[in-house]
Amino acid sequence: MNTKYENVRKDAAQGLFVEVYTNKVVLRGREFSNRTWSKEADSIG
Repeated sequence: MNTKYENVRKDAAQGLFVEVYTNKVVLRGREFSNRTWSKEADSIG
């Protein structure tokens, strides 16, 4: 999906990888179909 929630690629599979630490939570965007990380979807809080 793109930022307008439209399906652009039927073969794509995206998701979030969540890392929980004592002092922070890290969310990382993942493109599972080609095994890459998506910098646009990363968040640290």
